[in-house]
Amino acid sequence: MNGEWVILIWALVSVIFLVKIPSVREFFAQLRKMSAIGIICIGLSLGFLAKVSYTKDGVSTNQSVPQASVPLSENSAAVALPNSSSLILQPSSLPESWKDDPTDTDEDGIPDLWEKWTHGKKLVDDSDLDRDSDGLTDLEEFWNQTDPRTADTDGDSFSDAFEVANGMNPISAEDFVPVEPDTNNNGVPDIWEQIGYSGSFYDANGNGFDDTYEQAILPVASDSNFDVFVDVYTTRSATLNWTSGEDRISILMLPTTGTSVKIRLPFGTDAELYLQSSPYGTDLPSGELWKSRMRISFAPRTGQTAIGTCIVSTEGDISQKVVEQAMVITRFSDPIASKQMRSLNSGDGDYPRIQILEKRFEVVPESKLFHAGDVTVGLFSITNTVNIDSVNVTWSVSHGSMSPLTGDSSSLFVGSIPDGDEPIIITAEVELDELFSAVDTAEVRLCRHEGFSLDSYTSNFSPQLGETNVISVTLPGCVHQNDPGWLEIEVMRETTAGWQHVAWIDMDTSTSGVDRYGDAMQLPHHPIFIWDGIAQTSLPLADHPDVFTGPKGSFNRAMPAVVTGEPVPPPFYTFVVRLWNSDKSLVVDMVERKIYIPQVVNLVLFGGEDIVQQPVYALGTNGAEQITLYPGSTSAEAEAALAQLPAMAMAFFPSDVNLRIVMTDTVVGRHKSMLIVGESSHEGRRGDASAFSKRNERSYGDMAIYIKGFQESLQNNYDRMLGGNQDIIPVPMTSEQFAKYIAPTVAHETGHGLGLVDPDWLPATPPGDQKLHNKVQSWVKIMDMGGLFYVKDRLDPHPTDYWRFDNLRYLRFILPKGE
Repeated sequence: MNGEWVILIWALVSVIFLVKIPSVREFFAQLRKMSAIGIICIGLSLGFLAKVSYTKDGVSTNQSVPQASVPLSENSAAVALPNSSSLILQPSSLPESWKDDPTDTDEDGIPDLWEKWTHGKKLVDDSDLDRDSDGLTDLEEFWNQTDPRTADTDGDSFSDAFEVANGMNPISAEDFVPVEPDTNNNGVPDIWEQIGYSGSFYDANGNGFDDTYEQAILPVASDSNFDVFVDVYTTRSATLNWTSGEDRISILMLPTTGTSVKIRLPFGTDAELYLQSSPYGTDLPSGELWKSRMRISFAPRTGQTAIGTCIVSTEGDISQKVVEQAMVITRFSDPIASKQMRSLNSGDGDYPRIQILEKRFEVVPESKLFHAGDVTVGLFSITNTVNIDSVNVTWSVSHGSMSPLTGDSSSLFVGSIPDGDEPIIITAEVELDELFSAVDTAEVRLCRHEGFSLDSYTSNFSPQLGETNVISVTLPGCVHQNDPGWLEIEVMRETTAGWQHVAWIDMDTSTSGVDRYGDAMQLPHHPIFIWDGIAQTSLPLADHPDVFTGPKGSFNRAMPAVVTGEPVPPPFYTFVVRLWNSDKSLVVDMVERKIYIPQVVNLVLFGGEDIVQQPVYALGTNGAEQITLYPGSTSAEAEAALAQLPAMAMAFFPSDVNLRIVMTDTVVGRHKSMLIVGESSHEGRRGDASAFSKRNERSYGDMAIYIKGFQESLQNNYDRMLGGNQDIIPVPMTSEQFAKYIAPTVAHETGHGLGLVDPDWLPATPPGDQKLHNKVQSWVKIMDMGGLFYVKDRLDPHPTDYWRFDNLRYLRFILPKGE
């Protein structure tokens, strides 16, 4: 009654206030003009509105109960609902949480006010309705205070009926079981202590990775791996487990409503993630409830793309999230059942489990070519399928049509020849989810007739060093069928007396002997042959038609003697590739190509390495001070320095001279040798070339370098530098510099071995010991009597500057390198 007086006083004050408002005064003025019956009707209407707007306790009926708006998980339908007969029944009194008006007009057990709030019918018995199809009737929704319009009132992805049936709280997402025992209070529940966990998930730097995992296991971020966030919900302690390649990694999670854990997984490998409620073999309390859920989202890095349920690497690798069971509620019954539940391979569905699968497939054509007369081309198949269901593969083509349009294979109907030489592109597409499709392609081209050609060969090779010549030919026809005929490849040399046979290329290495002819119908369309550079016949020294003209005379190029069973000597030979007709009576096509053979000079250690180890001294300007010009070296240092001598000597020759200076014990056949000797019987001599051969007629022979002579020469050079000449000598020299000091003399003696300087065609010094040197000395030319006099020039090679013009012409003539 006190509430009613308050309302009446409030209404009176309101009327007095409203009368002062002009529009309200105008309303009352009009009201006075109305009849008594009209005024009574208006009053009754206002009274009725006031009655329905308030309960008899003075509480407004326009209030609404807050409702959860979180949608159901995509896996909610997978949770088995219990039979409604097992749900909570109507008790003899109202729920303790219900404090509002208990009036029940239709006597269905549901108060009118509750039905009004939830848009039910207070005049009709609707207690057996299940408006949200969650397994609870409207009456059961009232007794559990859940929303009959929403299957999941608390928005935790588990339906109201499921939570009620399993003893959970359907209006609270955080319905945890009591905290598990942690006897030593170290943050690890007792059940996990026995397997060595030192703590639960902890992320001090806030980057999402568990600190221990980040420090000890986390792979370095690269294009071959990717990151995911795993949101974990668990009502009891559990481990988050995942596979990473062959490894299985676990992180302990304490009870949580949603901890986000970042982990790194490899591309190209399937991964599985799951929650485990307790260590294997641990007996859980009978009847205890475990409620758990995992949600996974990709965290792409630069160059990676997340599309739908897939993530794509920079290399095009695809990984797809496949949810087997994202949430689980389990009630432990007995130790045996608990152990079964914890078995990863049990297949009983009692673990939250998500897979991230590698997705890969490849289109393989039966043939990449078709002929003008072909109508159907194929078959095209998808292979290398990893986690791909072929029924989802769709085929398309850039020209023509495919049949069938779906499946693991399809054929191409060409219909007409494409314009130009454009390929036909066949595409297979598999839809991985509603947002992303994987695609692979193959192409086919019109198979055209090709003519005869020599496609490739080794233009410069040294059989003396074990090298071979690789020859590739295209036979007339197409890749499916060559035209009839016989292939022949002959190695020849040209002389002033005509062409001479040197060898045949073996057409079939699987048989003994040399097969001169190859059946074009039996050979591949692009056959490849190997020639080892070994002569199959002996030929004497001969002249080539090419002529060199020097200042004092001219000569023909020398073609050195060829010995059966030995590598052919320099300078060059000719491949003659012939295609004969079917009966070998006519050459229908022919190609000629020249191949070049370098001159090989092999440096042979012959005691000189011992002298390189010895130091070299000189006297200073006062005639008494001892100067170390070269400190010597260890045995290893000497060998390392001399090993660089071939390259150092080659640096003094122009690159277009076909010469190979090496230091190896694997040279075969005839070649020139340069002995690295300690001392000479000729005092002060640094080298000689008894192998002098005009025109390089003999591509073999011995030359020598005397290391002792370089020690004396270095002392003389130092004395001259002190005397005021223009030389610059590093003091002391390193072992590498000492080897470079020797290198120009190696080039000089090699020049003699090649036939420089022949006085019959080039002006030379008067007859005597120095007759095979240039006539005019400049001190910096290699073939001068005192060639490269200064040390500074020896340490800084300039090939074309250190040879006289005619010397260079001669070298390029007798040892051409070709293109």
